[in-house]
Amino acid sequence: MPIDISYTLWDTLPALGSSFQYRYHSYYHSHLAQMLQPQAIHAAWHQGQTERTVGLQTQVKLYLYALSSLRESIRRRVSENALFSW
Repeated sequence: MPIDISYTLWDTLPALGSSFQYRYHSYYHSHLAQMLQPQAIHAAWHQGQTERTVGLQTQVKLYLYALSSLRESIRRRVSENALFSW
């Protein structure tokens, strides 16, 4: 029987040898999907909690850095096995 598995970014980075520390934050991250939670955006946009935008900007930057680090970790691992082009 197949089992659905979704690896999270904060679990995948150390498993692939990345030195980037990406931490789970329950307000911003979904534990079931690879996305940011919408409540922070909703709070800033519709409820006028503009102080949330600083946290959102930080989380988006960290997410993009984590994705970049993941890409570099994958490149390093596959280049060891003679992948000559990306």
